[in-house]
Amino acid sequence: MTDPTRTGPADGAPRIDVVGLMDVDRVVADLVTMVGIPSVNPFAGPASPTAREHELAAWYAAALTELGFDVHVDEVVPGRPNVVGRLRGTGGGASVLLAGHLDTVGVHDYDTAFDATVADGRVHGRGSCDMKAALAAYLEVARVLARSGTRLAGDLVIAGLCDEEHTMIGSRRLGDGTPLADAAIIGEPSNLDVCPAHKGQVCVIVRTHGRAVHSSRPELGRNAIVDMATVIGRLDSYAAELSAREPHPLCGHARVTAAVISGGTIASTVPDRCELEIDRRTLPGETPEQVLTELKRPRGPRSLATHLKSRLGLHGLKMGLLFELLDKATLKGFYDETAEKVFKPLRTSSLRGALIDEDAAAPRRAPAAMGRAEPVAVLL
Repeated sequence: MTDPTRTGPADGAPRIDVVGLMDVDRVVADLVTMVGIPSVNPFAGPASPTAREHELAAWYAAALTELGFDVHVDEVVPGRPNVVGRLRGTGGGASVLLAGHLDTVGVHDYDTAFDATVADGRVHGRGSCDMKAALAAYLEVARVLARSGTRLAGDLVIAGLCDEEHTMIGSRRLGDGTPLADAAIIGEPSNLDVCPAHKGQVCVIVRTHGRAVHSSRPELGRNAIVDMATVIGRLDSYAAELSAREPHPLCGHARVTAAVISGGTIASTVPDRCELEIDRRTLPGETPEQVLTELKRPRGPRSLATHLKSRLGLHGLKMGLLFELLDKATLKGFYDETAEKVFKPLRTSSLRGALIDEDAAAPRRAPAAMGRAEPVAVLL
């Protein structure tokens, strides 16, 4: 039988032997149960039988309540709640937040996604790794504290959040109020390695507009896809520029990717519209404003787009800068200020859906009426 406590070598204080007190079978059982509750993120589509975040939230709230937590269920939008539980400490100590997301990605061509199986020491099923395993582990942390008779000096806060896989409305809501904790652990899969830094993300949409004519007389129109090819070519030079910069010691180089493209309607018509979605991965310390400035920088003898108006606004539920071009292209830049208020004391690097460097970007809120700015040059 493992001794549930041991003496710490540095200060002689008793320490909890977490491994010795863990009930692995209970963790696995909780995980299997959660995998069996489909909580697929609907993204921008309609609700479906597998989009049941509210059911998983109800189960998780009941589990936290049973463990003695004060539980608050916050319905961010109908059917998509956050669950936040707080286990009060004795007072005077730092509080810690264990946070994870309730939703998963889709299950296309995965017929047994919700029939969790245990084999070779692993649990298989949609969300078992990303990240219902962490949610199950958080519950076991609370049970270990109870089994050992330990009361922490600070509060233990456990949060299950909605919509991490898309617009992160759950994380954004969590960050809108008073800071919940002094420190946080986000149990995303990392092979149990501590991940103190992470690349951020700025998404940019470029639209080129041409003139549709019959493809038998293309000289009478303007091909928006051909114009977009110019953008993509200049992105290649931008990617090479990023790779030539000094890398971050943990995150490596910033990256840019032409990720999604669409345009045209039928083969017999010169396309009058093309849209490209660009993914720009940022390094700690980079800001969305810097990225947008770089995208406007000339990378050729002439600019593809000449003028645009900027305004601070919303795109769906994701805060950022919205750039609306008046003639040929539209740029939309977004950034995550997720939970910035919650983790302000941490001074950690940007984590998508989790932590934000307090020095990277000042928090911003959209005004009730979006204010317009003067036109600025855009040079792609």
